[in-house]
Amino acid sequence: MHRMQIFSADSGCIGTKRGYFIYVKYFFLLTALGCFLTTACKSAESIGHLIEVPAASQLIAKNQSLRILDVRTAEEYKEGHLDGAVLVPLQAKAFVEDVKKSIKLDEPVLVYCRSGGRSARAIAILREAGYTKLQELKGGMIAWEKAKQPTKK
Repeated sequence: MHRMQIFSADSGCIGTKRGYFIYVKYFFLLTALGCFLTTACKSAESIGHLIEVPAASQLIAKNQSLRILDVRTAEEYKEGHLDGAVLVPLQAKAFVEDVKKSIKLDEPVLVYCRSGGRSARAIAILREAGYTKLQELKGGMIAWEKAKQPTKK
């Protein structure tokens, strides 16, 4: 049977048709894995509903039952926060328990941090804990201040 040489003997690779098909199989396997991981990362980012600053400002003004959750540190909170925000730092050992002390599972919650990283993680944790009405302030406090929205100190 004729063997097709794919790679040179110096390369150390298998130089048969079988070797080529193994190479192709692993190429597609790695491509599929990459697609899966990319999709999984995007899903983690969008667990909560992202809301832009103007819409968040209107929601806060209209919805009296909306709870605002700041997941930054106490120092960041003191520098300025949204009016009516409850501070529960994401780093707290009992984060979920601390949130449950202030916010019921069925209440609508707007979660924010400095730029969006911690709030996305907080939403994932809170969703696992049973919270369903979660929204994330897109861009966090940086976007809020850039839009010249009011803050409280």
